[in-house]
Amino acid sequence: MRRIFERVEGPDPELQSLVSMLEYFEKEGGKYAPSGFWDSLDRLHVRDLLAGNYPLFKRTLAFQYFTWLPSPTNVQVRNLVRIWMRHPSIAAIGPRLACSPRQRFPPSATRISAPRFRMPTPIYLMFYRLFVGLLRHHAVGEDRMHLVDRLEEPAEGGPLEVYWDRRLVSQDLYNSILELRAIDRFVHLAPNSSRVAELGAGYGRLAYVFLKSEMCKQYVIADIPPALYVSQRYLRVVFPELRFFRFRPFEDFSEVADEFESSKLCFLTPDQLEHLPAKYFDLFITISSLQEMKMELVSLYISLIDRLTGGYCYVKQWREWHNPVDDLTVGYRDYPIPLSWRRIFARRHAVQSGMFEALWEVPRRGGGG
Repeated sequence: MRRIFERVEGPDPELQSLVSMLEYFEKEGGKYAPSGFWDSLDRLHVRDLLAGNYPLFKRTLAFQYFTWLPSPTNVQVRNLVRIWMRHPSIAAIGPRLACSPRQRFPPSATRISAPRFRMPTPIYLMFYRLFVGLLRHHAVGEDRMHLVDRLEEPAEGGPLEVYWDRRLVSQDLYNSILELRAIDRFVHLAPNSSRVAELGAGYGRLAYVFLKSEMCKQYVIADIPPALYVSQRYLRVVFPELRFFRFRPFEDFSEVADEFESSKLCFLTPDQLEHLPAKYFDLFITISSLQEMKMELVSLYISLIDRLTGGYCYVKQWREWHNPVDDLTVGYRDYPIPLSWRRIFARRHAVQSGMFEALWEVPRRGGGG
C-alpha cells in the first residue's frame, strides 16, 4: 500500500488526510487488518481517490459499499414488484419521478465495480428510474416518521440523478430510511438522545439519515481507510454546521474525552474503539461488513460491541456469503452472538432477501471494563 500513497503530490489537505489514515492504520491496525478480499478492493479505491475521482464516488466506490445497478431480473427488483402489487400505485412510478437519460461515469467505474457493473445507457436508466420508484413506494409504506417526504439525497459525491418532485433522491436514501425504521420500530429512538456507532459505514449514507432526522445525540463511525476518509470528507461537507471529531491518533481516551464527547460526529479506526469507555453506546450498527471478515476478526468485533454497547445492536448481513479471495464462507449461524444478548427479531430482509437483519438487546451492565 505504501507505494500507492507515496504518489501524492502537492499540498492537497484532503488527500494528505487520507495518507495519514493509511500510514496510521498500516502501523497500528494490527489484529484489525482487513481480509485479503477487502485489502484488494481498498487498493483499487485508494488509487481512484488519489487520481482525483472523489467528486463522483457515488458512481464508483459506492458500488462496493451498498449501492446497486440491478438487472431487471435481480431479486431486489422481483421483491419490490411483489410489494408494489400488494398496494399498486401508478403515482409511484409516474411523472413525479424523473431520471436524467444521459449520465457521465468516470473510466474507473468499470474497473472498480467489475464484473457486476453495467454502464448505464439511456434505456437502462429508464429501468433504473422504475427501480428507485418501487423502492421509494416500499419506503413510504414503512415510514411512520415521514422521512421519505422530508429528506433528499445530497448532491455531494455525484449520485445518479433521479428526482422526485424535482428533489434529488436515491436508493441509498431509501435503504437507509428502511434501516432506521426497522430499528426505531422496536427501540423507539428519542430525538437527540442516543449515542450511535456504526462499524463499516461505507460513505456514511445511514449516518446522514440519522443526523438529518435528529435521531441521535452522537454518531460515531469506525472504519478502515480509505472508507473512513470518504465518510469523513463527505459528512463534513454535508453537515458543515456540526461539531466533528476528525480522525487522529491517540493512546488514551482521557487525551480526547472532552472534545470527543461534545462532538456530534466522530471518526475512528476500529482499533481506537478499544480506548472508549464500557457501555458508551446506546445503539451499535453494522451492515454488510462482518461476512467479509475472517472469523477470528468477527469474534473480536462482536466481543468489542458487547463491551461498548448498553442498549441495542442492529446487524444486517448476507445470510451466507463466500469470500473468494480468502476462501471463507460465513452464514447467519456462524456469528458468535453472546448468550446474554436478547434477540428481538431476526428475519430475511424484504428487499435484499439474500440478507438477514436482526436486532438484539445488549445488557447495560457487564461486557468488560
